[in-house]
Amino acid sequence: LISLIGGYEIIRLYSGRKKYHAQRLQMIIITSLYLLLTAGLLAFSYLSSPEVIVFVYLTVAVFDGFSQVIGQLLGRHQLAPAISPAKTVEGTLGGLCSAMLFALFLRSLLHFSVSQALFIGGLLSVAGLGGDLLASWCKRLYGIKDFGRILPGHGGILDRFDSLLVAATVFWLYTGYARF
Repeated sequence: LISLIGGYEIIRLYSGRKKYHAQRLQMIIITSLYLLLTAGLLAFSYLSSPEVIVFVYLTVAVFDGFSQVIGQLLGRHQLAPAISPAKTVEGTLGGLCSAMLFALFLRSLLHFSVSQALFIGGLLSVAGLGGDLLASWCKRLYGIKDFGRILPGHGGILDRFDSLLVAATVFWLYTGYARF
């Protein structure tokens, strides 16, 4: 459902836009990237145990939530002002530390060692941040504030799940090769 609604929101980006060659190339790249990330999320969801899905989802949610709260409370230095002016270095570091501690707390769920839990918590955080910045870049590129109105006050499905799209795909790819 997330993938379908997110796809609809991606298509909405292009509606009403003049079709210049450069915009077509951007549309192709963005759509292709979205389809790859969606395939990764679907593969992750289908091939992972419920414990893995809960671990990844909650770790990404902790990163997102604590990044926002710590950034609002302590943030002074913008992380990527041209892409996402509200994101701060302090918020990102706070979210990263929180997610790593949370992953450490839940490590027994997946039988991770301390170092594995800390690494995976960091990996999910960096991947989630990448997904969030990618979505913000797309919105800036097309001059919109929100992807959709399905979740009022949250900017649409893609705004709510942009971090998970990338983080779940990265986790699935990493663990597929690392064999925890």
